[in-house]
Amino acid sequence: MRRLISSLAIIIFAYAPAFAQDKLLSAVGFALTGRDDAYVKVIDRNDCIFQITSEFNNWQNRETYYLNAVDPSRTTIAQVEKTMLYPFPHIEIDLYGEKTIYDQYSINPKYPTKTERKKFQRLTLPSNELERVIRAWKYVFSNGCHGTRSTF
Repeated sequence: MRRLISSLAIIIFAYAPAFAQDKLLSAVGFALTGRDDAYVKVIDRNDCIFQITSEFNNWQNRETYYLNAVDPSRTTIAQVEKTMLYPFPHIEIDLYGEKTIYDQYSINPKYPTKTERKKFQRLTLPSNELERVIRAWKYVFSNGCHGTRSTF
């Protein structure tokens, strides 16, 4: 019986970091997309660099987020009912940083490849789950990513 308990303890402790990382990846995916099924690729776990790839009609879009460069104190999250551009309820998140926090690489066979780097990025999430989005961002910045502070 003791062997069984000690074996279970070893298994639980061995997999605890993997469970925590999976939870972090789920939180990052939900925070960035508003979706539970978002696939997030880890580029650099220690520097909190994550990538989301999407494809639509032969158009491939790779968005890379540098979350340790984001200033959490300047991040705003708001529920928006409707706008001219988005005629449905959604959540807008404004991310700021003094270094690059976002870069987008787009490939389309009909158009030239496009790369964009930004110190500001507005995310528009097709979700009504404001409190859950806020919890996801809090989890991300308290369980893996530390962000950065503005110089003033």
